Amino acid sequence: MSARFSLLSDNRNPADVLNTTILTSPCLPNNFSGKFRFGSHKYQVGNTRDFRFSIYSSLTNGSSFSACLKDAVNFVDKYMVDIKELSNADIYIFSYFFDRAKDAGIIGRSGGQMTVKDFKRAARHYFSNPLLDHPYLGMDLTYIYALLHDGYHIRSNKGMEVIKRVKQTEISWALGSAFHLLSSMGLAR
Repeated sequence: MSARFSLLSDNRNPADVLNTTILTSPCLPNNFSGKFRFGSHKYQVGNTRDFRFSIYSSLTNGSSFSACLKDAVNFVDKYMVDIKELSNADIYIFSYFFDRAKDAGIIGRSGGQMTVKDFKRAARHYFSNPLLDHPYLGMDLTYIYALLHDGYHIRSNKGMEVIKRVKQTEISWALGSAFHLLSSMGLAR
């Protein structure tokens, strides 16, 4: 949710946008208007095409994968550190990554194998065929692609295992690194 808020608020502090009438983003579907809760505050959000004073409106004419990717890459570039070891490691992704991959139809209910570029393909597809009942899916898929590819510098064709549960226990994305370490030591199967 922090990444969503940062992309919607142009990476500003929540207190700085409390009085903002509307938060806009090229990552939202054209003609979308809704509410977004972050922390204890609720914000009005919408696509840049709908709002005359948006800084993006003249640049993107609304929803755009390339404009959304630019925002996502700018965000991850500010905070990510290159982890060279990820390029050669087995990668397991969970939780938020699993849910978005499943929502986009990349994987089934039980997870599976995918590549980083599958997130990019799904995001591009979403921007061509947006779903108003999943207005943040394009933003989320684009952010995940930017995080993995541009933030962690994982190559696009790198295979990853996407899972929701280990031994019938749901796990969070933060445990991915620990799970791999334990697996490589033969302690988790």
